[in-house]
Amino acid sequence: MQAEDLIEVSHTKRQRKPGRPVQIYGLTNKARKLYPQEYFQLTDLLVQEVTNRIGQGGIIDIFNSLAARLVEDAPAAKTTQSIEERLDDVTGFLRKKGYVVEWERVNGQYMVYHMDCPYRQFAQRHQEICLMDAKILEDTLNVIPQRISCIACHDDKCTYIIPATNNELRVTKAER
Repeated sequence: MQAEDLIEVSHTKRQRKPGRPVQIYGLTNKARKLYPQEYFQLTDLLVQEVTNRIGQGGIIDIFNSLAARLVEDAPAAKTTQSIEERLDDVTGFLRKKGYVVEWERVNGQYMVYHMDCPYRQFAQRHQEICLMDAKILEDTLNVIPQRISCIACHDDKCTYIIPATNNELRVTKAER
């Protein structure tokens, strides 16, 4: 598939144990074009219509509600979890939802990488949907992530900085 220009190495991840780095593959633009994309036009029109009727704030509220629904099945944070354990849980949960996601510690910070965007074409016109991914991370990690790169903005991946205090996540009273 790589020889046919359908997949490419999109990220190399260093392992937390000795051994070679792991190469993460993603689809190329050529491969993405092979998938039907007629849904985009209808979705685009629908979001435009909803935005016209309820305004930009209303559409953002809708995407935040969608994020809340997506995380209903997420594993609850535990007071005894380290941030690394919580990030493992959250990225595992997101993978089960179809995300290609990884995390690593870089210079004392935690980075979450979304290696592919399931709504890439849509997000290029309606970046409000990108707020949904940030909200998913916020709701599952109980921190406000900072997005520093975005596939919809033509970056190779979406990257979020995850702040942590004393390497522990804040756990809300409702999750104890």
